[in-house]
Amino acid sequence: MRVLEVETPYSDTLTIMCLYCDNCEYKNTEIKAGNKINDFGRRITIKVNSEEELKKDLYKSSSCIVLIPEYDFEYKTYMTEGSVISTVEGLIEKIIDNLQTNSAI
Repeated sequence: MRVLEVETPYSDTLTIMCLYCDNCEYKNTEIKAGNKINDFGRRITIKVNSEEELKKDLYKSSSCIVLIPEYDFEYKTYMTEGSVISTVEGLIEKIIDNLQTNSAI
């Protein structure tokens, strides 16, 4: 198991734990926030104006709510998933996958 602590903007400490088995090739990654949750939360706004900006890295906490006001869209990620390190595009793809998998049609 490998453990890495990362300092992020807004003074959060993330602990990333990676497990990999050479025998069966099982792998698992967990991300834990090190600091306490702020009493009032924090709003971070990302404006994507180009395709290149979709490749920006981000950390989404397990208590995050994703809003896309242009589409009147709100997604409460704490209902279906934990913390994630991804790109903007990767997070959007994960949300789409979760909606397709968990939506009753």
